[in-house]
Amino acid sequence: MLALLLRALWKPVLAVVAIVAIAGPAAFVYFGVYDVAATRQHTPPVYYMLIASLHRSIKAHAAREAPLPPADLSDPARVDRGLVLYDANCAVCHGAPGVAPHPLGLGMTPPPANLVIQGRDWTAQELYWTVANGLKMTGMPAWEFRMPEDDLWSVVAFTKAMSHMTPSEYAASQVRLIPTRGGASPDGDVQ
Repeated sequence: MLALLLRALWKPVLAVVAIVAIAGPAAFVYFGVYDVAATRQHTPPVYYMLIASLHRSIKAHAAREAPLPPADLSDPARVDRGLVLYDANCAVCHGAPGVAPHPLGLGMTPPPANLVIQGRDWTAQELYWTVANGLKMTGMPAWEFRMPEDDLWSVVAFTKAMSHMTPSEYAASQVRLIPTRGGASPDGDVQ
């Protein structure tokens, strides 16, 4: 008798579950239930899911798609070139040793990563892939079509080096290399 009842009910129950599984998320999206205002952070479960997805995606795609780093990645001239490019294009959102991000960067949700930490924790290929491709829905642009590959690697070289710089070392390098602080041309060429 129970088996007969279960056989008779499984299709209607499955239909209700399917309708709820489709209609629930559709209603959630349609009625704008989730708050997307940049003035409020994501809820902890959403934040965790986004960050975990971001990190796993970067690792997976970098392993498959990023070229091998150049042999001169730690060459001082490459690191210097990277500092000039980083200062012109990245520091406004990410900050640098002893330099807070500009309020523009602090107003983004999610907030831009602290690249001093990422430079230590991520491989050169993971950093390259991220800089080249950007990150959806974070404000991180793709530099692949705006910067030559060699310059992308210079930014990576500096990001790796920056992770071990003190604020005073960074400031001294800026004075040495950046035009307004005395040392590079306005187009970013190190003199």
